[in-house]
Amino acid sequence: MTTTFLKAKKILDGRGGAKDHAGIVVSGGRIREILPSAPDGAETIDYGDATILPGLINAHAHIDTPPVLKTVEWITGVGKAEHVIETVRNLEQTLASGVTYVRNMGSRDMVDLEVKAAVEKGLVQGPGIVTCGRMLCMTGGHGNFIGLESDGVDECRKHTRQLLKAGVGHVKFMASGGILTPGSVAGREEFTFEEVAAIVDEAHKAGRKTAVHASGTPNVLKALKAGTDSVEHGYDIDDACRELMVKQGTYLVPTLAPAWFFVQYGREAGIPAYIFEDRGESSLELQRESFRKAVEAGVRIATGSDAGTPFNGHGSLAVEIRLMVEAGMRPSDAIVASTWGGADLLGIGKDLGSIEAGKAADLLVVDGDPLENISVLEKPLGVWKDGKKIF
Repeated sequence: MTTTFLKAKKILDGRGGAKDHAGIVVSGGRIREILPSAPDGAETIDYGDATILPGLINAHAHIDTPPVLKTVEWITGVGKAEHVIETVRNLEQTLASGVTYVRNMGSRDMVDLEVKAAVEKGLVQGPGIVTCGRMLCMTGGHGNFIGLESDGVDECRKHTRQLLKAGVGHVKFMASGGILTPGSVAGREEFTFEEVAAIVDEAHKAGRKTAVHASGTPNVLKALKAGTDSVEHGYDIDDACRELMVKQGTYLVPTLAPAWFFVQYGREAGIPAYIFEDRGESSLELQRESFRKAVEAGVRIATGSDAGTPFNGHGSLAVEIRLMVEAGMRPSDAIVASTWGGADLLGIGKDLGSIEAGKAADLLVVDGDPLENISVLEKPLGVWKDGKKIF
């Protein structure tokens, strides 16, 4: 069995710790130990002044969707073969960016379950995947073009059971409207509390976590009271919501990147007015302020880029991390949110999310120190998955 010693100026362990001028012993796809020098017989790869950290975890992505302007039209019009090919390409881009695990947040035709199986068989190259299949929404609600439309407690319960039967890794549901669905209004209530409670109850009974798409205090609050494990987006909420999130240990996945990409590229691309008005600079500022307050309150944060939304490609997690830092999060905390925080939320922390003996050797190498310049995460120097060098 080959033993490799990955040496660098700095190692960030993903839990907030750091070691200078050390190396990681990798064998059999696992991290064996961290040492100041190579053990006898090990092949040494010296990355010089680089930093090694755990592979990043994207806790919110749409792995089967390209970052095209007309998202709904693409999803509803693409054929099955092209859909799968696009998903594989997106996963390759995701892994190349240093993201070694991703949580998918909704796929047409449950394609994420099929592609996950292909990755695990070694048929295609990609990150690990926590699947979602189709998310749950009300009839005509946000995401209805790929979701399971569910009305009333009984349908919500039955459709959750159907997803669990199919083998999804977690259950996502829409408690409020969103901007990419014509006819849906961001922040408007969609599921009732009773419907939400039925979804969460069924998922938790089966040992699966839930994620809620929600913004606005009433929508987030009903999901929190039902016991959801994470809140996606979570804009425009009050202190009571944040306090409950802290008390319950609920994760926030803030997804600042989509609005930033809208602002950067929307007008010149001819984005529809009804979308740009909701996702312009004022919306981005609202999101930044909401995120800043959550960080100050001590809410648990996991990083998700919402990749697959317009202009927001499958390699954008480092942009999301930079935006979190620009909004007031310390670089060290942003890295924890993007490694250990994501692993804890996804339920894979036993094996991933930190550089510790016995864990899988999913590693990212960057040219410089992200604690001093978070932007170095945007240009990976090397990526390792299960102890194998991807590039």
